[in-house]
Amino acid sequence: MFSARIPIALLTIALLIAGCAPMTPRDATPLGEISSPQLDDAEAALARGNTSRAITLLRMAAAELPEPEATGLRLEAATLALELDDPEPAAQWLDTREARATPSNTAVANLLRTRLDPELPPMEVIDRLGTLPTPLSARMEPLRLESLARAEAARGNPGAAVTYRVSLADRALSREQRLANEAALWAMLMETPMPALRETLAEPPAPAVSAWLELAIGVRNRALQPAEMRAFIADWQGAHEGIGISESFVDGLLSAQRAELSPPRVVGVLLPLSGELAAAGRAIQKGLLAAYYAEADMDDRPRLLFFDVGDAGRDVVAAYDAAVAAGAERIIGPLSKSGVRELVSAESLPVPVLALNRVEITPDHDAVVQFGLAPENDARAVAALARAMGYERLLVMARDDEWGSRVSGAFRDAFEEAGGQILGQRRYPPDQEDLTGPIRRLFQLDLSDERYQRLRSVTGEGFGFEVRRRQDADGVFMAAFGRDARLITPQIRFHRGIDLPVLAISESYPQQHQAGADNDLSGVMLARMPWLLDGASDDAGIGAREQLREADPSSDPGQLVALGVDSYRLLRALDALARSAELHLPGVTGRLSLDPEGIIQRQLVPARVTSGGLERLRPAQENGSGIPAYLP
Repeated sequence: MFSARIPIALLTIALLIAGCAPMTPRDATPLGEISSPQLDDAEAALARGNTSRAITLLRMAAAELPEPEATGLRLEAATLALELDDPEPAAQWLDTREARATPSNTAVANLLRTRLDPELPPMEVIDRLGTLPTPLSARMEPLRLESLARAEAARGNPGAAVTYRVSLADRALSREQRLANEAALWAMLMETPMPALRETLAEPPAPAVSAWLELAIGVRNRALQPAEMRAFIADWQGAHEGIGISESFVDGLLSAQRAELSPPRVVGVLLPLSGELAAAGRAIQKGLLAAYYAEADMDDRPRLLFFDVGDAGRDVVAAYDAAVAAGAERIIGPLSKSGVRELVSAESLPVPVLALNRVEITPDHDAVVQFGLAPENDARAVAALARAMGYERLLVMARDDEWGSRVSGAFRDAFEEAGGQILGQRRYPPDQEDLTGPIRRLFQLDLSDERYQRLRSVTGEGFGFEVRRRQDADGVFMAAFGRDARLITPQIRFHRGIDLPVLAISESYPQQHQAGADNDLSGVMLARMPWLLDGASDDAGIGAREQLREADPSSDPGQLVALGVDSYRLLRALDALARSAELHLPGVTGRLSLDPEGIIQRQLVPARVTSGGLERLRPAQENGSGIPAYLP
């Protein structure tokens, strides 16, 4: 009797062990190969965008099938329910034994678990869904591709992300799914840094992926040029007819650009139109109005409201509030540094500001963009010019005041950051015409004299002597206004510096042509805004000049008028510039971009003074010198 119990006990234990062991996948029909009218109808419902109906049909088909196929279809229904923000079916079916009974069920379960956790790290998503035990059905494959595309984009792999999106476009069951995929693909391409897009395109990827990358790069490069954008897209469509891009998408691109480049309906302009700065304020106002009347589409122009913030006007904050109360959607101004400081220190700025000067303090909010003609900008551009021309060691002659310190400091910092070296610096008194002392000390001519005197005292003999300047410098940078520059340059040449290149900022040369200045400064190299070099750089600038000539043929507008022209033109471009630090607006004050700190940066044109005036230094592709057409 005892011996009979042993087999029974062993059998019981064996059954218990088998019940605890993992289920071995059984042979079953893959979910994508099941033939059922309900499944055909479910795919048709998905093609119409009716996800709820597809879920019902999947459950109906599951009710007519044996296990494990039934659970597989229920997992598909749970995955679709998750798209409708209903996670309850997922919890009901994921932990069942049948959820992992076959490769098909395991694949759907992996997809469902992945999509249940939106915080899953990208690489874990890729590891889970990149390789599945068996292909998913046509109903589930678009969801897998979407998850993989998001994960690749999140980890900074645009090529793989676009590849998955292109595959999804081919496998999407509904028009809504295709359009959503198109929109997600484009949003990703717009957010990806341009260097990453160019690097991916250079690999090169598959033709369809290349086409999307070319479109994104081309559109982003032409964000400020509607006519060029339309022509580019038309050419792109002709070259890539098989990509399957929707007409609504193309129309959307052009509509989005039109909307982004539409100016505010009302603009408040805060300028000093009275008092000490009235002449500067009037010049800027003149430029604003010239650009305003130069626009071809008069119906698309904003209404300009001018507020005097000069001595006889309002204080800056009161003028700002008045402009906002009058309906202004953007503010231009103020001009003075004190006014800009006052405005950026305000607790609340509900309407964004394009300030016409730069201050050292950091605004507490991102509503302020700073745009000015700071001489430090010119100094940094000249430092770039010097390095582009191969100069490595320079001397600096700077005006002995706060302005000279700022300009020479900006030049020194930019030159040294670019790998150059400042060998020496001297300051000169602004009210002194004979600069022999500072120049001799800068060139170490005084040391040469001292060496001669020591030698004479030792030998007791007189002999022929020619003073020599230091030989280790490649050139001289001078931080000087026009009058000072005309004194310094000839004296540099007189004191053994005739063979030394001389560099200066734009303010060292007069805004209008002067024959005497051309002779005194001949050979000096500087960086110049296009407006003061050879006219405006594009059609809008040319139109503003024509408006100014019609209003006053005798006027010769200077750089503050140019500041007004570009301030108006930035109204349309600021949103696009804010999205991309690489984007540039060809302006009359330079090539304009917006940095992450909210400061408009100006790239200037390199030029040389000749006996006949200023001439451009041609870019590298024209003369092989390494000189860029625009300098930062």
